[in-house]
Amino acid sequence: MVLLLLFVVSRLTKKMVAIHPERMKVQDKRIGLTSNIVEGIKSIKYLCWESIFHGKLLDLRAKEFAYVAKLKYLDCYSVVIWGTASISIITFTFIAYSLAGYDLSDANIFTVKFFSFGKSFLSNRILHFSKC
Repeated sequence: MVLLLLFVVSRLTKKMVAIHPERMKVQDKRIGLTSNIVEGIKSIKYLCWESIFHGKLLDLRAKEFAYVAKLKYLDCYSVVIWGTASISIITFTFIAYSLAGYDLSDANIFTVKFFSFGKSFLSNRILHFSKC
């Protein structure tokens, strides 16, 4: 189960890494165009080219936003997968345990739940204090 989760997250990460340079290229083009607009604003106003440059700038911004949206969706999927990993692993452990013919008593379930809660509680506290 853990290997499956690692495989899925590694695929998502590879896609994110592949998208990032494309986004940076579009961002560089947009920043270059914005710089050219600022430098030549008098000529652009004099020749009434505002709508042309406005359209070009909006087109580049839309392309950049599409890349940012893809990155954020992939990041969101990755966070959801890791956030639900412990619950999924516990669920599959209980299913495998009961299919193997063992009895799921309250003591077994409580012990597993206690240790998984303790692990997540501790890791959340470590993350919280490391951000301070």
